[in-house]
Order: sequence, then C-alpha cells, then structure tokens
Amino acid sequence: MAEHRYFTVDEANALVPRLESAFGRILRVRAQLRAAGAELERLGEPTDHDALHRSDGTPEAVAARGRALAMLEMLTEELSALHEIGVQVKDLDSGLCDFVARREGRDVLLCWRLGEKEIAWWHELTNGFAGRKPLDGGFERLLH
Repeated sequence: MAEHRYFTVDEANALVPRLESAFGRILRVRAQLRAAGAELERLGEPTDHDALHRSDGTPEAVAARGRALAMLEMLTEELSALHEIGVQVKDLDSGLCDFVARREGRDVLLCWRLGEKEIAWWHELTNGFAGRKPLDGGFERLLH
C-alpha cells in the first residue's frame, strides 16, 4: 500500500461522529447532484465533467450547470477532507469506510459503515466488505 496513516481502534472510533456528519452532507450533496444532472438531461445538456465548465447555452442550462458544478465541488471537498485524515472511503451510498491498522504484525483494515455506532469490524487488505470479521483483539497500539 502507499503511504498511509495507521489507526488504533480507539482513534478510528473517535472519528465516527465526524464520519456521520460528513456522510449526512455527502448524501445530501449527492442527491442534489443527481437532481442537477436530471435537470441537465431534461434540457438536453451533457453531464460530463468538461460540459459542466461550459458557459454557453440558455440561461437555464448555464444555471443548471453551475448548480451541478457547485455540488460536484462540495462533494470533492468532503471526500478530500476525509482522505486527508487517512479515511479510505469505499462506497458513498452506504457510507463504507476503511482505516489502515496493524493486527498481529500485518496491515489490515478496520471497517465502518454509516449507521454503525462504532468500529466493530475488520478485514484483510485483499478482502472487502464481504470478508469482514468482528473485532477480537490482536490490534496493535501504535505510537505516532
């Protein structure tokens, strides 16, 4: 894996309130982005990234592109903020996140999904959500 931050279970758990708040915003922004995309489609406008930066067309199309671009930028900012603190966002719709940790001398991933009140699962780097296992000890307390 590339450079990353290691988390203890306690450190990851301390971020759960922040994750819940962030995913509340992310889900709202995604809904607004979908609505803006539907409006662009209704207007016969393309919705790809390059098209959102165009400034031509009807005032209605320009306004819809502006709304979509603003939502895209807000979504990017939210995800960047999580990435900067070391959270690996795996799925936006379910709020699935991983945190790199050490267990029995190897890198593993602590796993959290929106709606869970604490970090209660982990999995190997090569296993995804389907390979989640309950926390059972063996996680290293790391000095930063």
